Amino acid sequence: MTIQTSRRTFLKGATASAATMLIVGLAPNGSIAVAAEPHNLAPFVKITPDGQVIAVIKHFETGQGPVTGLATLIAEELSIGIDEIDYEFAPSDATRYNNLAFGTIQLTGGSTSLANSFLQYRKAGAAARAVLLAAAAAEWGVDAKSLTIEKGRIVGAGRSAPLSAFVAAAAAMKLPAEPALKDPSRFRLIGNPEVRRKDTPPKIDGTAKYAMDVQLDGQMVVAIKRSPRYGGRVAAFDAAASARVPGFIDAKALPNGAGVAVYAEKTWAVFQARDLVEVTWDFSNAEARGSDQIRDEMLAAVNAPSQFTATPDTDLAAIEAALKDAAKLVEGTFYVPMLAHAPMEPLTCTIEPAGGGIILHDGCQAPTLPHMALSKVLGLDPAQIRINTMFAGGSFGRRATPDADYQVEAGLAFAMTDRTRPVKLVWSREDDITGGKYRPAFAHKVRVGLDADGRIVGWDHRICGQSIVKGTPLEERAVRGGVDRLSVEGVHGTHYAIPAMHVGLTDAKPATTVL
Repeated sequence: MTIQTSRRTFLKGATASAATMLIVGLAPNGSIAVAAEPHNLAPFVKITPDGQVIAVIKHFETGQGPVTGLATLIAEELSIGIDEIDYEFAPSDATRYNNLAFGTIQLTGGSTSLANSFLQYRKAGAAARAVLLAAAAAEWGVDAKSLTIEKGRIVGAGRSAPLSAFVAAAAAMKLPAEPALKDPSRFRLIGNPEVRRKDTPPKIDGTAKYAMDVQLDGQMVVAIKRSPRYGGRVAAFDAAASARVPGFIDAKALPNGAGVAVYAEKTWAVFQARDLVEVTWDFSNAEARGSDQIRDEMLAAVNAPSQFTATPDTDLAAIEAALKDAAKLVEGTFYVPMLAHAPMEPLTCTIEPAGGGIILHDGCQAPTLPHMALSKVLGLDPAQIRINTMFAGGSFGRRATPDADYQVEAGLAFAMTDRTRPVKLVWSREDDITGGKYRPAFAHKVRVGLDADGRIVGWDHRICGQSIVKGTPLEERAVRGGVDRLSVEGVHGTHYAIPAMHVGLTDAKPATTVL
């Protein structure tokens, strides 16, 4: 069974049952902790008063498997079956659910979900096991080492009882700072190909909930009419024809001028109404280059001195000399164009007013980013914003946007209403292909010098492409010496021992939004 609950319902239920619910995770200082109050630490595993084990998943699920992987780690340490553990997605809280591979940001990406969470979730499961066994041992007057957990029951010393019998007592105990982890030789689930994915059944039977499935009482649907050229701004618009569409509510220019937000009661109505809006665009600062010109400029850049160097400790002059004297010179110039990410589920999210703040319902890949952005857009304290992370129908990197672009669109559209009704932003497939963030185009020029025996004596690699993170909240983490590490990823920092290697980078003039 999958836990499908709103953040509001979760918080109400957690608070009401806190006295008898076992919640285990990491305290802010990194130590294992347990508490009756769920707001004081980062819980990764919860055991309800009726003995139900729940894995709290800090990474979003877009088909790559963290729901199953992280739940498996807890189930393994508690010696329960994969079918005996449920899951729910963690709320937005970077101080408790940060990705250890990225510092203080709550983010799924870079194939880090299991790598950065492996010990966290195993330790949480092991700590829960330790206090449950200790609670049973105390009640039965036996040594905890004589007890084990089997299929959701504590057994040993000639006795047997369900986990639920000891949850209250375990919740009052101090957790071991370094709980004993199960020896890998005893693993029954980790690495077992017979373990089946937990998210497969709900995705097959239709009970899995995606952001596109959100239907709230009184919600409005909004779609954005965007500029056909990057950088275009709304000069004026006329929505008179849109008003004739049944279900049309309103149309307003976004405060940033990037488009016109069209509101309607239903999705079909909003797309019909949007198509009828007549917009006069200001293209004075819009992109005017075509694909051929963009390509030619980037190819010219890799044939010229680089703007930045990713290898400041190398002697470029010495490398040039080595290339000149090489027995053989291998050269190649490469160009890859912009590509749409095209996730299966077009971008969508819903902002619901709640208790003076909001709930963002979203297949959210990086909760920290829209949390910060919506706080500014809506003038809310971060504590007034909650994020209900849902299943995401694909991403391919599209949903990890440093500027939280589509969530900001939803926030701006919500801000222009009286904030009493939920607002659901919906992108069409056409929006995604023509108006979304693209994988940036890149040009490479590589020159490799070989000696008479075919060994590398020098390598000059020059790259030109549009930076993904410069000008975003991630710039401080990802840019060093002017070099966006994402722009040189796979070239700089190679695991191959390449002597005399130079990696140069030139930032391309922005042609569109990229990711």
